Amino acid sequence: MHLAENEQKLIVSNHAKKRIKQRVHKNVQKAAEDAWRYGVDFSKFKGRFRKYLDSVTIKNRYHNSKITKFCIFKSAIFLFSGKVLVTTFPIPGHLVPQAIKQAQKYIETK
Repeated sequence: MHLAENEQKLIVSNHAKKRIKQRVHKNVQKAAEDAWRYGVDFSKFKGRFRKYLDSVTIKNRYHNSKITKFCIFKSAIFLFSGKVLVTTFPIPGHLVPQAIKQAQKYIETK
């Protein structure tokens, strides 16, 4: 599913393109659009997974204060600055089951 014509197209930074190809193994633009549209905001999570996300949030906001959206889609974390996908990285394997279980209730309501 692509963005509606009246929506501004997402831009994928060169760094994010490289990371998506390395880590997500999908069509780069589609991965960015799906994460933007269907990704679950990190604030919706709790427990050990939320602690991990908090550490990622703090670290990445320190390095790039322009990050405006942290979301989880499938088994990856996507970081956006406005409508630009800055980077993505995988969720550590031991936390994936928690992430999927918690995200499921929000994905079903979208």
